[in-house]
Amino acid sequence: MSTPTQKPAANREIKIFPDVNAIAKRAAELIVESAASAVAQNGRFTISLAGGSTPKTLYALLAAEPHRSKMPWDKTYLFFGDERHVPPDDPDSNYRMAKESLISKLSLKPDQIHRIHCENPVEKAAQDYEQDLRTFFKLAPGQLPASTSSSLAWAMKATCFRSSRAPRLFKIMVASCCQTGSASCTLNV
Repeated sequence: MSTPTQKPAANREIKIFPDVNAIAKRAAELIVESAASAVAQNGRFTISLAGGSTPKTLYALLAAEPHRSKMPWDKTYLFFGDERHVPPDDPDSNYRMAKESLISKLSLKPDQIHRIHCENPVEKAAQDYEQDLRTFFKLAPGQLPASTSSSLAWAMKATCFRSSRAPRLFKIMVASCCQTGSASCTLNV
């Protein structure tokens, strides 16, 4: 039996950074570039936020100069790629971390922030978030964004699973992907 081989992407670039701060700095630069391009092409920028220590460092950089004034915050819409099934003020909440390190430092309108409402029962939180994504991206049930779209592409099924690191917690996860050549992205660092 032969093993399938994958051809390397022609535009793939692998960089090794010395530490989390260097990764976060480069990620912030890429986000600012992607945001400017998305707004020029589509009039808005959508991004899926993640939890963890590296994103926390990244969000703090985006909320501070010089990145803060370079970002088109008035045309940016925040989504979440995953969330633990805890209230939004819980120390384990990805939303809380993003709020403390980024959102609270900006002047975003409520309709620019699309969080997963994990204070609700887990099934309702997943269904409501899936509907929020469908409504925002104007998708019919079962429809995915067109592959030529430069908006954020979502695999539209919100699912629930138990976290192996914290078995008492449930995590809501929305599978997302970045389209090749897209002016908008999901960045999981």
